[in-house]
Amino acid sequence: MTFWMRILLVWVLILFGSYAQSFKPEKNASSLREPGEGDDRLIMVSLLFGIGYWLLVSFRHELLQNTSPSLDRWLHSVFRPDPAEFWIRALAVLLLFLFGIYAQDLTNKRRNAARAIRENENRLRQIIIQMPYPVMVCDTEGRALMINRCYQKLFKVSSEKIVDQYNVTKNENWERLGLAEIIQRAFQGETVHIPKIVIDHQEDFHGFASDETRILEGTLFPVFCQNSRIRHIVTIWQEVTHQILAEEEKDKIHAQLLQAQKMEAIGILAGGVAHDFNNLLTAIQGNADLTLLDINDKSPHYRDLKQIKIAAGRAADLTKQLLLFSRKHLMGFSLLNLNQSIEGLLTMIRRLIGENIMVKTNLSSDLWTVKADRGTLEQVVMNLVVNARDAMPLGGRLTISTGNIKFKDIPVHHMGKASSGAFVCLSVTDSGIGMEKKTIQHIFEPFFSTKEPGSGTGLGLSVVYGIVKQHGGWINVYSEPDHGSTFKVYLPAIMKKAEKTHNDPSITIKALQGNGERVLVVEDDINVRNFIVSALDRAKYDVISAGSYEEAMNVFESEKHHFQMVLSDVVLPDRTGIDLVDAMLNINPNIRVLLGSGYMDEKSQWPVIQERGYRFLQKPYALMDLLRNVKSCLQSKPHKRRKVHKNEPAVS
Repeated sequence: MTFWMRILLVWVLILFGSYAQSFKPEKNASSLREPGEGDDRLIMVSLLFGIGYWLLVSFRHELLQNTSPSLDRWLHSVFRPDPAEFWIRALAVLLLFLFGIYAQDLTNKRRNAARAIRENENRLRQIIIQMPYPVMVCDTEGRALMINRCYQKLFKVSSEKIVDQYNVTKNENWERLGLAEIIQRAFQGETVHIPKIVIDHQEDFHGFASDETRILEGTLFPVFCQNSRIRHIVTIWQEVTHQILAEEEKDKIHAQLLQAQKMEAIGILAGGVAHDFNNLLTAIQGNADLTLLDINDKSPHYRDLKQIKIAAGRAADLTKQLLLFSRKHLMGFSLLNLNQSIEGLLTMIRRLIGENIMVKTNLSSDLWTVKADRGTLEQVVMNLVVNARDAMPLGGRLTISTGNIKFKDIPVHHMGKASSGAFVCLSVTDSGIGMEKKTIQHIFEPFFSTKEPGSGTGLGLSVVYGIVKQHGGWINVYSEPDHGSTFKVYLPAIMKKAEKTHNDPSITIKALQGNGERVLVVEDDINVRNFIVSALDRAKYDVISAGSYEEAMNVFESEKHHFQMVLSDVVLPDRTGIDLVDAMLNINPNIRVLLGSGYMDEKSQWPVIQERGYRFLQKPYALMDLLRNVKSCLQSKPHKRRKVHKNEPAVS
């Protein structure tokens, strides 16, 4: 090999080494030029190598030709070589230059490809970091390589404490949660789903305790290389605590809705059953009373008839209790003595709470009067009694007390609820399990219940609260765990005497007899109608009966409207009793009106009856109740005439 060829080879090797050096990774990725920015370093090096080669070959030629080389001859060899030498040198320089261009092009392509890879990696890294789900990337050994911000926020850990420190496969919680096999499958190349797990606030999930309980679910999946080998394992978590709680709350509300619908259905059923029972009891009680008028107390049937009346009275109490708990009652405010209402409920209360609970009453002898609805007030007492019974599953002591109280300066524990003035206090105390303060804060909320699902509606105390508020009062609760509870109801007092119940046993049937007044009885139940007709006949009233609106109007027209009183059931087969009496009053404004019903819900038309001022007699009623109300009604003033227009819709 000639000398100049050796020199050329050396230059080529040096140039190749320079090209290979360009494959070394750069420490600062940001120093890479953008695509399109050329790097001519290798081209310039190859050009310099070509010039150097030309000069060295010229110098060698001078040394070979002359024993004493001179600068002039060397410069002459450089710039004016022999033609053959010139083309050899030119070809060598051209080859070096072309190789430099080719090497530079490869280098630029390699750098652009490396830059694109780094940009993609950075882009993917930023995507992972900013994902709204907690993400962890691990190697094939389970060692954490990266976690994003959501992961740090969820588990309350920093990247420094997890990356290269935490190993997924060595987490002891997987074994405890029964997920070790699922995690292992992910490292074998499967995509696996981690079902809902509860991470308690006292647990050490990552070696660092959290401060709250969370419900999580996650997915693990492998990332493969081009040769189908696993490169990374990615874990994506999702916190579903709020969704689970929302679902539970939804299920709870749905269950409450179903329970409320059941209660509504029971209420509708109770109203219908009560109506039928009240009609039957009216006929039973009334006919028993009529038969007792025909025999003396020495008759062998007298005792049997008394037992029939007692049984009918008990049945009426049971019907009343059913209506109280189904919340179907008529609202009518009157002046009441709370002691009388409680005494009237004691028999029902003792039957309701059972024999293992002792009932004690402490009723004030000089109790003030309250203006209240008797039915709803009795419901307050019954609901509080039932609540006390449920708090004493093993038995105990129930105390019902009443008293008078005046507030000048409102006590601190009454602030926000009370007002100054005179009040009647109803207190119901039990010796049961008691309640914590946290429970007391929620007991008046609708559907709140501490009982097992299906054993309570959660409406009892909320109904009590609503009724007491409607009466202008408030309720306080005093309770401690294992020390029983006391519910105190405060109702505004009225400094007037309570209205009499008109059950004076000294009044005889003779005192309630009529003087031949004409009474139109309108009742669709034939047994009740026969009892009323018989009772008024015996009481010396002139009675005509009808079973419907149309029949009653026909009788009214045929008798020339000559009636002093109409006694009608509210619910008739064709129209309502209110429609009937309105029509009759338009014709005869002096006729007296007495309405009756066995219904205790909207079918009784109670608001309309109150608005019109009609007298009302609730079924079931006994003989004396009927005669007393008829007598009182006939002695009352006539109703003011109410004009009913021809196109006015009927009351329904």
